[in-house]
Amino acid sequence: MISTRRIVHLTWLATALAACAVVLAACGGGSDKQSISTPPASAKVNVTLKEWSLTPDTTSVPAGSVTFTATNDGSFEHEMIVIKTGLAPDALPISSGKVDEAAAGNVIDEIPEFAPGATQTLTVDLGPGAYVLFCNVGGHYQQGVRSAFTVTAAASTGGRYY
Repeated sequence: MISTRRIVHLTWLATALAACAVVLAACGGGSDKQSISTPPASAKVNVTLKEWSLTPDTTSVPAGSVTFTATNDGSFEHEMIVIKTGLAPDALPISSGKVDEAAAGNVIDEIPEFAPGATQTLTVDLGPGAYVLFCNVGGHYQQGVRSAFTVTAAASTGGRYY
């Protein structure tokens, strides 16, 4: 014969197990699979600078982290500046033979002057909008070492990042 005390303990145990099952079922969301989204990969853009051009291998990427790999295929030192601006690539204001960066827009970052044959990288976070990539070594911008660059709204990943 089972004692009253044992019946109370078994009833309590059964109630606790049932409560745990209800809580676990509610947390499971009715599916055995959980959707975990990963952030989009960093966009990679290869840029060639030379006399007298700046040529990215793509002129549009989604918003987020962008890594520019710039190669100086020219005979002179070049630099690469990333600026967010509403101005056309050939309409940036000039002062003393160089782009007036403060008046042209929002300078995001730059690769300082680097030697012919060298390659440099720059990783920046870019929001949607119009940008210009250019070299601001004296006279280079005016000679055509510039390019339009567009950043579009990032594609939805459909979930949260973990």
